[in-house]
Amino acid sequence: MNEGHLVGNVVSFGNSVRSYTIYTVCWSRWSRQSPSSHLIETRPPHRPVTHTYIHSEVIMAWVTSITTLCLLSLASITSTNKIVPSAVLSFIPGVDNISGNLQFYPTHYGVVISGVISGLSPGKHGFHVHAKGNLGNKCADAAGHFNPFNARHGAPTDRDRHVGDLGNVLANQYGVAYIYIEDRVISLDPNSQAYIGGLAIVVHQGVDDLGRGGNADSLKTGNAGSRSGCGIIEVQQRFRGIGLSAGRRPVYYSSRKC
Repeated sequence: MNEGHLVGNVVSFGNSVRSYTIYTVCWSRWSRQSPSSHLIETRPPHRPVTHTYIHSEVIMAWVTSITTLCLLSLASITSTNKIVPSAVLSFIPGVDNISGNLQFYPTHYGVVISGVISGLSPGKHGFHVHAKGNLGNKCADAAGHFNPFNARHGAPTDRDRHVGDLGNVLANQYGVAYIYIEDRVISLDPNSQAYIGGLAIVVHQGVDDLGRGGNADSLKTGNAGSRSGCGIIEVQQRFRGIGLSAGRRPVYYSSRKC
């Protein structure tokens, strides 16, 4: 006769009233009868039913331990993978009482700028890298836009633009501008002609017309007006950024339009 085995394991959590029974059915050398008939066959004497009791306290201890290990692993990953900026900037007031901070991160194509500026009037404000790292005379000593290729003023997406042309930043109704700019022209590589380390960034009172104003000042300053505030791009000593090769004219530009 074909033989079948019915093996049952009882797992009890805490008491016999609330228990869970798990049955494993094994059979071999099936007859022509339906498999359901084998489930009725009794187990051989040498395969007794075993009872395994696991207390709920033990299970909870296992769960707690595993959860703790997972949380510690996540905390370790977060702390060790923290991205540190290659350069930083702190704003000082110009003609307006603004404040804020920026961080600069080199990428394979250029530089990402992120941060926040407060104390601005609501709306758009011209935002540029200037040619000098001097902040005196209410930011006037920072000179004009950083323009090593002797181009005319334009939008960040224009082929013909100053290296320092970063367009506009937008302040909300509370006068706070949250900055996130991806630019393919500026560089944190000291061997690049587009290197911005040690230079000033100026935020202006007015809107940069991106060279579309139809007058001479538009092609030079964007008619962005007075200088609300400024700060110096301070490159961290332990970093050497990735940027354009020295002496090369930028080809790819930011897709940011503002």
